[in-house]
Amino acid sequence: MPNIQKYSDNIPSLGKLNLTKLYFQEADNNFDIIELIISIEQTGVNVKELSSYLDFIYRVDGHLSEIGYSKYVHNPRLQIEIDDIRFGSWEIVFQKLLNSIDGDKLFIIYLSLKFLPKVIQTLLDAGYRFYEILDIREDYLEKKEKRKYRKTIRQLIADEQRLSGLHKRQKEKLVDLLDKLYSEIGNRTVAASRFAKKFIKELKIISAKKKDNS
Repeated sequence: MPNIQKYSDNIPSLGKLNLTKLYFQEADNNFDIIELIISIEQTGVNVKELSSYLDFIYRVDGHLSEIGYSKYVHNPRLQIEIDDIRFGSWEIVFQKLLNSIDGDKLFIIYLSLKFLPKVIQTLLDAGYRFYEILDIREDYLEKKEKRKYRKTIRQLIADEQRLSGLHKRQKEKLVDLLDKLYSEIGNRTVAASRFAKKFIKELKIISAKKKDNS
């Protein structure tokens, strides 16, 4: 039986980080899911940039997939889906089981979206222009800029107070994971970051009770 390549394309494994268990450790036992809620401006939304933002989410989920990204793109049944779109204010909602590998994947998507604008800004501050970032992969970053880039990710993780319980080695694994994700997704990060700056009103992840549809 062939081995399945987990977290394809050299993406570090989530391992035993147990991120949702740590982040929601004070959650009441009545909560059994987590929700990633993305609140978007209601008017003037650039369609292409919105599609880039959603494509970024799709690619992060795909690169974290246990079957590997190349298989993920050919298997719609296993691809991430929007669980709810709420109107009044426009909210896109993703739901996964609390304290599960899928929950941890959703949490990584949350962090990657939350950190994205500042990570891209770090590259811009290093002297790159948007069109140059389109072609950047980590192998081509100068060592000095690479250190700044990783330092930004490291600091953003440190600023997440509810992740303070992670050991230094675990935090470095998380830095490696996010670093690889941004690198593998490449040019999609720019338009997604631009959309986030202009149109995302709020980004949050919460614990919730799954509704009984019976």
